[in-house]
Amino acid sequence: MNRHVVLAPLGVALWLGPVQAQQRWFVANPDVLAIAQGYDRYVAVDAAGGVRVSLDGRSWHRAPCPPTPPLRAVAHCYGLFVAAGDQGTLRTSIDGWTWYTQNSSTDVDLRAVGAIASRLVVAGEIGRIRSSEDSISWTLRSTGTKSGLNALANLNNVLYAVGDAGTVLRSTNGMAWTDTGAGGNKNLRGIAYGNGTYVAVGTAGYIGASPNGVNWDSQASSASMDLNGIAVGAGVFVALGSESTSSGHVVHTSPDGRNWTLRHVVGAETLRAITMANGRFSAVGDGGVVADSTDGIRWTVHVHGIRSWLRGITHFNGRFVAVGDAGLVATSDDALDWTLRHSDPNTRNSFYGVTTGPDAIVAAGRQAGMPTGGVLIRSTDALQWEVVHASNCGLNRVAHGNGRWVAVGLQRNPATGSVHGVVNTSPDGFSWSGPVVRPETTELNDITFANGRFVMVGNGGAVFTSPDGSNWTRAPGVTEANLLAVVALGQRLVAGGDGGTLLTSTDGLAWQPVASGTPCRIAALAARDGWIVGVGDAGTILASRDGLAWEPRASGGLARLSGVGAAGPYFVAVGEQGMILTSIIQQPNEVGLVLPSAPDKGPFVFTAFGPPDVVVAIEASPDLETWYSFGQVPGSLLPARMLGHNHASGAAMFYRAKILSR
Repeated sequence: MNRHVVLAPLGVALWLGPVQAQQRWFVANPDVLAIAQGYDRYVAVDAAGGVRVSLDGRSWHRAPCPPTPPLRAVAHCYGLFVAAGDQGTLRTSIDGWTWYTQNSSTDVDLRAVGAIASRLVVAGEIGRIRSSEDSISWTLRSTGTKSGLNALANLNNVLYAVGDAGTVLRSTNGMAWTDTGAGGNKNLRGIAYGNGTYVAVGTAGYIGASPNGVNWDSQASSASMDLNGIAVGAGVFVALGSESTSSGHVVHTSPDGRNWTLRHVVGAETLRAITMANGRFSAVGDGGVVADSTDGIRWTVHVHGIRSWLRGITHFNGRFVAVGDAGLVATSDDALDWTLRHSDPNTRNSFYGVTTGPDAIVAAGRQAGMPTGGVLIRSTDALQWEVVHASNCGLNRVAHGNGRWVAVGLQRNPATGSVHGVVNTSPDGFSWSGPVVRPETTELNDITFANGRFVMVGNGGAVFTSPDGSNWTRAPGVTEANLLAVVALGQRLVAGGDGGTLLTSTDGLAWQPVASGTPCRIAALAARDGWIVGVGDAGTILASRDGLAWEPRASGGLARLSGVGAAGPYFVAVGEQGMILTSIIQQPNEVGLVLPSAPDKGPFVFTAFGPPDVVVAIEASPDLETWYSFGQVPGSLLPARMLGHNHASGAAMFYRAKILSR
């Protein structure tokens, strides 16, 4: 078998045949838990077991790694990157891009990586430390403690391990360890040395200072929050707080390890780890946030973490667009790397749904401070937005069809507290009429356009159809459950709602219940390429080929999912705390390459996907005639991010993937 696809230089990806499988979901924006620098690059690891690489600490690319438990530590030691994590997970890499799984001979969670005396060292729960001279064979060492160990640092040719209950261990060879027993009673999370002083940080704002690494004095940190890590450089210590305020994420700086000043990283989510390299502090954290500073005082956020609730998603002009609380808009060209934006930095409106038309994108939601006050915003590029409608009626979702836009929601009578559904319409997404109150229903939750008709659903099992968005016919009720979502795949309509309710119809009027297999509410539905996907509470993901038979999919968590969209080879689900899950649609016997947009000169990233039981060969060509090997990827590592490049002259390079063997 030698099937292959060719990736054209203008961002056009071709994949073969009808879709046959839609299986694996993975977190697109996991929390980044550790960072290290070595050679000419930075390497960071995350809570989804992923690894990302950067040449400058600002622009990051994901390495092709199989899914694993969370990775919590990474270090560059003796020419080797070493990453460690939960359940004894241990990986090594020479370049940070290609990783090899090692047998750590333990299943306890590993939290730290270090090195001394030509030995690699990992540490973790219940005081466990293992060392290795070759990165392959690991030996358990006696530490004399059962406290969890959270950080390792080689300071002045002594390897320090710090951990829970104030544990501070020292070793000069990585094999024999001495417990100083002088780190207080807090859980310690980091240790550093500079300006003649050792400094350890931990929970409840603990900062300990020592002139020799043995005798410790507690220092005031001007805060009671946990401290996640510490680094030193440019004559200053920088300790990471564990919280954010309205001014930004908290950090503490000190010239001597004893006198501390509170600072803020404006625009950053919680920062989990910090390193100092090449004259610059680099910090990473929740939602993939990346920030750096040359002095620890003035910080620049290069990658914004997403932590607000995302409630709706669509695809417009080559990019995914997700909307949510606090005016949040997030965009992605490839469904994997996301950029945080805002509809208006001066507002805190929450958006529940978003959809596209031929030349614009419209989002519907609630006005800040007015739970039942509605707002509609419009954009022609998903980057710059304007408010086009505001009223005292809350809006949930919006659809486009037959040259009209229709938004649905609710109106609450402040005097009686009664709630009725409302409908707003527009010919262009800019000028809106209504709301038109629908007294026969309480709240309208979703709307779609398919097969020449609008279909909207609401509380109490309400379903309506209309050819124009103005004249509506109510379908006979078959359920009293609140219906929250509706979508169409061909002639098949599917509605979902509370209690795992699923209904199907071929005309929008006659509906039949089908079994979902879940008691969890289904909050959103999307359809593409022969698949319907529903998402909801407790991480629920369901998939169906016909809307009648449904199968669960593993989401890897219990986050409430509020929206789902599809485009190209991707389904993308979004939800609480900025959760973004991605699944690639693929045919079992085919492979593909996806390039999100036309690359500029220099390196760029593309995604290779394929079945899990093959080896995929990636080849490159300057002319589509002569092909060169670009690498091989086992199917178990797919989907994989690949770092490509254009020809030195600026001419485009072509890439293709083919099945090498099974």
